[in-house]
Amino acid sequence: MGILDQAPISGNFITKALEIARSVASKPVAVRRVSNMPVKEADFANVIIEEARKRIMKRARGAVAPLSCLRAIEASMKSPTYMDGVKREMELGHELMTGAQSSAMQYAFFAERTAQKWELPGGKITYKSTKPLPINTMGVIGCGTMGTGITISCISVNIPVTLIEVNQQLLDRGMAFIKRVYERNVKQGRISLAMAQKQMSLVNPTLDYGQLANVDCVIEAIFENMKLKKEIFKKLNAVCKPSALLCSNTSSLNIDEIASATTRPDKVAGTHFFSPAHIMKLLENIRGKYTSPETIATVMTLGKTINKVPVLVGNCHGFVGNRMMFHYTAQVSKPEHKLPWFLVIFCII
Repeated sequence: MGILDQAPISGNFITKALEIARSVASKPVAVRRVSNMPVKEADFANVIIEEARKRIMKRARGAVAPLSCLRAIEASMKSPTYMDGVKREMELGHELMTGAQSSAMQYAFFAERTAQKWELPGGKITYKSTKPLPINTMGVIGCGTMGTGITISCISVNIPVTLIEVNQQLLDRGMAFIKRVYERNVKQGRISLAMAQKQMSLVNPTLDYGQLANVDCVIEAIFENMKLKKEIFKKLNAVCKPSALLCSNTSSLNIDEIASATTRPDKVAGTHFFSPAHIMKLLENIRGKYTSPETIATVMTLGKTINKVPVLVGNCHGFVGNRMMFHYTAQVSKPEHKLPWFLVIFCII
């Protein structure tokens, strides 16, 4: 109706409102359709569009839809008429709907959900027929990149974590990293300071394995050394309550051999996170020869709880993710396929 056009930049709004009301009190009001109004492009419109384009190019990382949205907005600002802008928006929408990325994203959407609907060979034992154990407390062994990332993933959904290291220096370094991650998230507005402090308080850093006595699940996240892992699992077997799950973040080692160091192989599973563990979504859950359906159901549910995409895989060298990468890197390393090292890394990422 044109009222907002007359709003004063400063001054008394009530006085101006009364003035407008008196001027139209005895006159019919002409309703204007926005779609019929000419678009007057502001001088700074191009600057805004370019700035938005730079941000999208940086954050979208190859996705076409965000740029198409920007092009639709740009068309609405620069087209002669409203319908010209609508027509361009429809064209862009059709390109997206029939494009390769649309098909790929739909496939990924349904594949992620299908992967979580696990079943064991034979089809009699499935995610529907097996009840997971409750996981209210966690233990994490190791304060390296993986251990701290797993810890952040757990405390981010308010699961308390007992974090174990072999010496105070490594423990302090790990806690400092977790603190920096939370400080950065607060600075970027992803989380409030109060919530960050609350979640940080859920970490219990210690050198004492005895403090794992009552946790529901422990994830070992040390470097790939079978002898050391078996020593740790033997210790966990003695310390943790009988119902506790003992999991390894190993990326390629044999889960059954790790489980052989315990008297509860049915409670042992692989939980392979990808680096950085608090950001990457994929979680490979590895079932060993003796891993029980209850344990499988629990680690799969835990994956969803900590906002990962859990996938159940079998026990073989490299499992699935690294097994594919082994062959991929072997191919690109052949003389006839030789690529510069930085391209190899880029392709793997």
